[in-house]
Amino acid sequence: MEHKELITILREGKDFELLQDFCFYSKSLREYKKDLGIFYHTNDKAEVFIRVPKGFRTDFGSIPQLFQSLLSPVGKPTKAYVVHDYFCTLANKGKIKRKIADNIFKVALKTLGCNIFKTYLLYVSVRLFSLIVIPIKKLSQKIF
Repeated sequence: MEHKELITILREGKDFELLQDFCFYSKSLREYKKDLGIFYHTNDKAEVFIRVPKGFRTDFGSIPQLFQSLLSPVGKPTKAYVVHDYFCTLANKGKIKRKIADNIFKVALKTLGCNIFKTYLLYVSVRLFSLIVIPIKKLSQKIF
């Protein structure tokens, strides 16, 4: 069995570095396997997992300070935050679409047992960020 534990060390600011590969398991990830080709099967072939490599850096949940009393940047969704950060890195490199990263985040939240309200609040937040904030940042970089 691969590492399910999330073992990190604080490196600088809010950045944590994975000290070993982290594997996230979910049967619900199977639908993304064909599109991405970066998932692995467990022995029973039904469960699929994602491997986030040792050395990857994450800030866990990038939640504005104003909202941290409602949604913590750590806690039950922590592993989903790491998975999302990893897939956002792949999206930023053009390897996958950002929407897939966000959809996998929603699957991870559900797999971890986050309640439906929190799951959809976090999912809608990352979708809005990717649909509004990212294009504005890209446009401002072109202008300035």
